[in-house]
Amino acid sequence: DIDKFSLGGFSAEFIDAIMPPEDAQLEIYELLINFLNSLEHINFPQKLIYIFILKALSLSGFQPHLESCVIYKSFINKHAFFSNHSGGLLCAKCHRQDTQSESILSGTIATISFFQKTDWPDSLRLGILPVVENQLKKILFSFLDFNLEKKFKSFKLLNNILG
Repeated sequence: DIDKFSLGGFSAEFIDAIMPPEDAQLEIYELLINFLNSLEHINFPQKLIYIFILKALSLSGFQPHLESCVIYKSFINKHAFFSNHSGGLLCAKCHRQDTQSESILSGTIATISFFQKTDWPDSLRLGILPVVENQLKKILFSFLDFNLEKKFKSFKLLNNILG
């Protein structure tokens, strides 16, 4: 299956980009093994890549800040914006400071948080609404593009798989 093979290739390239070779971590290795094993058994492999990326970012310390407004540290109760420049959520007041920030659905925030905080098997059980998946894909890959200096060779293939 070319899609699953491509996702496996991306996973190795991604881990190489975010983790220095001298910084071996058992959790990253286990995550990679879980991801590759799950590719064999799941019908919707696209969801796996989102889970994998978010968990790997959390383990590496690059995860986006979703608990509160990055600038004022205030709780966001209604409308939020995602800022690559600030590395997380902005409240309605602060989003004017970053003209590149984008509106983010509460369902997308909840999905990202769920994937970051739950173990691998429980993450696989969550269904993703198409509108949340589209926003998750857009925000996640723009976050990676903004924060990682490496351009992935497998990105073009990955974009074709994810649509």
